[in-house]
Amino acid sequence: MSIPIYRREIELLEAELGDELVGLNPDVGLCFGFNDVAAAVWRRLKEPATLEQLCDTLRTEYEVSAEQCAAEVAELLEDLLAKGLVSVKN
Repeated sequence: MSIPIYRREIELLEAELGDELVGLNPDVGLCFGFNDVAAAVWRRLKEPATLEQLCDTLRTEYEVSAEQCAAEVAELLEDLLAKGLVSVKN
């Protein structure tokens, strides 16, 4: 069984706004807002990563259980997939 690997599908023009990151896709005129955790995941996805690798990174920055991290990051990745910001390879 292969492990899903997530990667950015597009590059966004990015700007920091306090703890948040705003990304703009000028090709289609869409703007995306990332809270601090979503921004950390987006930054980590500069290089393809598995859910486990993403959670390992986040757990060094945030106090969160492995189970909660996996559930919340999986939900975020599904949202990013639905918006076409990331792709997944099995």
